[in-house]
Amino acid sequence: MIFTGIAAGSLLFAATPYLFKLEEFKPYSRIASYLGAVASIVAASLHHRGHRKS
Repeated sequence: MIFTGIAAGSLLFAATPYLFKLEEFKPYSRIASYLGAVASIVAASLHHRGHRKS
């Protein structure tokens, strides 16, 4: 659950400079988008791992 929140928050932060024309946050948007992608992958793998059949 925490990785889903990290992914959502990171992707929202990555979009902020482009949506609201805030140039001071633009250098951090690439880092935030990578973090969001990694957190999404981790969340999906944990979700899949929890639903495996033995």
